[in-house]
Amino acid sequence: MSFLLRILLVAVAGLCLIGTRLVMQRHLNTETARLAPVNAVVGDASYLAFFGEAPTAATPDFLRIQTHLAYAEQLLRQRTPAGLPAAQRQRRAQLLDLLHSYWQAGVFPHNEAPDGQRHPCFIDGTGRICAVGYLVEQTASRAAAERINRRFQYQDITQMRDVALSRWVAGSGLSVADCALIQPTYNFQQPETLTNGYATSSALLGGANLAAIALNRSAAGQQTGRWLPLLTMATGATQAIVGMGNFPSEDNYYSTSGDARRYVSIANVGVGTATLLFGTWSLLHRSAANSQLPRTSWNVGPSPAGGGQLASGTSLFVTRRF
Repeated sequence: MSFLLRILLVAVAGLCLIGTRLVMQRHLNTETARLAPVNAVVGDASYLAFFGEAPTAATPDFLRIQTHLAYAEQLLRQRTPAGLPAAQRQRRAQLLDLLHSYWQAGVFPHNEAPDGQRHPCFIDGTGRICAVGYLVEQTASRAAAERINRRFQYQDITQMRDVALSRWVAGSGLSVADCALIQPTYNFQQPETLTNGYATSSALLGGANLAAIALNRSAAGQQTGRWLPLLTMATGATQAIVGMGNFPSEDNYYSTSGDARRYVSIANVGVGTATLLFGTWSLLHRSAANSQLPRTSWNVGPSPAGGGQLASGTSLFVTRRF
């Protein structure tokens, strides 16, 4: 294996490591944001109770939220006040049944608060509603939930000073403290849509790679040097890394908002990887073909005399390939 080829393989390995790093950064938020408590009352006690350990920076936010809501339902069923009137006891049981259906469905709002911090989110921009909001929606109305959201979208329920909400809580069989126990916080999520810049760069890289593959095929068997397969490998690796770095976060898998971006990223990774492999094959094929040619060739022929004329006599021609 030539020195140049060794250098190239090291460079490809480095590009793969860079791509892996980009994927990890894409799917993991910062340590402090990820480890902010999932609930203002009990923190992450739910995760510890279910899994026997605290969540880490790698724990999906979806799992933390769903685990907390299941835990809150369990606690509230065990803590029904003894003196609660029969009507409110029945209403409380109904709301906890609704809570059970809600967390099992697993459709939670995305926190897109301007400050980028972890917050509750009553209803997000696409209409996904939080657990407490869902209970209001199902037992009062969607309009009532949306009115609360307009005033208190990212606030704790204990901070919501609203007469209609207080009236709803009073008749629900739940206390404000119970609602605060239910209410999760959500990790900040930047909307993951397909931007014009990403779409344009993907199209340009895809076109460049298809052109590079076509040029390699047309130059097969010709002495074109190694620059073309090297360039093909570089453009292929670039497109694959761009695709990996822009793949939507797994935390959003229950949303369709990032589908276009996901499909473009899959195409980038696929086309880029195929181009990289084709460029590698082309380089190795050229190296093997060149190694079969003699490094020094000899030839005997008439001596040139200049002006396109041949002089009398014979000359020995030596060609050395480096």
